[in-house]
Amino acid sequence: MKKDELLSIYGGSVSWNSTLFNALVRAASLFLEMGRNVGSAARRIISGRVCSI
Repeated sequence: MKKDELLSIYGGSVSWNSTLFNALVRAASLFLEMGRNVGSAARRIISGRVCSI
């Protein structure tokens, strides 16, 4: 294909936006889960309910 033909191609932006949105949602879910785990660990340490290894 010639350069002018390549420049006139439209499409694919919907899949890029959905891929980006999916990645952002997964990153937010990961940070939320990490926060829950850190909070639970801190609460267990403060209350003295830590299992001995």
